[in-house]
This record gives sequence, C-alpha cells and structure tokens, in this order.
Amino acid sequence: LTELVERYEALRARFDRARSRLRLAERRARSAARELIRSRRSAQALARELYMSGSSADFEALLTSRSLTGLDQAASLLGYAQQSQAKMFERLRVSERVMSDRVVDLEARFNTIEAATKRLAAIRSSVAAELEDRRADLVRLQNATARRRLAEAEQANEEIASRPVPQ
Repeated sequence: LTELVERYEALRARFDRARSRLRLAERRARSAARELIRSRRSAQALARELYMSGSSADFEALLTSRSLTGLDQAASLLGYAQQSQAKMFERLRVSERVMSDRVVDLEARFNTIEAATKRLAAIRSSVAAELEDRRADLVRLQNATARRRLAEAEQANEEIASRPVPQ
C-alpha cells in the first residue's frame, strides 16, 4: 500500500509538472497566435495601402514617366514596395509555421497529460481497492481477536467455576 501511495504521489507530481508545462505552451501558443493576427492585419493594411494609394500612383508614375530618371525612380519605389510586402508576407509565413509547430507541441503535451491522467485514475482506483481490502482484513482480524479473547475468557471462567470451592 505504501508503495502504491508513493507511486501515486510521484505520478501526481509528474502530472502537475506536465500541466504546468502545458499552461506555458498554451501561453506561448496564444502569444504566437496574437503575433500571427498582428502580422496578418499588418500585411492586409500594407496590401490595402499599396492598392488604395501607393501602387496605383506608382504604376501611373511608371507609365507616364518622360525621363529615364523618373522611370528609374518609379521602378525603385515599386521595387521597394514589393520588397516590403514580400518581407511582411514572409514574416506572416514564419509566424504561421511557428504557430503550427506550437499547436502540434500542445497536442502532444495534451495527449501525454491525458495518458498520465488515465494512469493516475487507474492507480487511484487500485489504491482505493487495496485500502478497502486492508480495511476488510483489519475488521476480520479484530473480530477474530475479539472471538478468541471471548473464548479464552469463557474458558477461564469455566476453569474457575469447575474448581472446588475451599470450605
């Protein structure tokens, strides 16, 4: 029984540590999700800005440019906008990969904790059954001891009663 209780306590401690690690991983995943949302919003804002104000003007400047210098400047601006947009979307892809990896990690940790919880429940049931068996054994022993003492007391009374009384 002591060994079962020790195993139970050790598993309980492991379970608590795993639950703490899971909470940390969940916080990290939420942080990554927030970063992913921020990156997407930023990318959407940049795309909207380029479409609404920047890109069309850049394209118009490129098409209406009368000199090679103007053409070069417009092309440079377009290239810079495209690079900025590409960098933004690359950060978004990286954030999505990080988020995906964290979700996979969280699922693995969840499965580990779920398995540990099931083992803990099985040990708890085993300890409870063992404890109930020990209690039943104790009650049987106490009853047997009481019967034996009663029998010994009755036998002693009979011996005393069967002795001749001195006169």
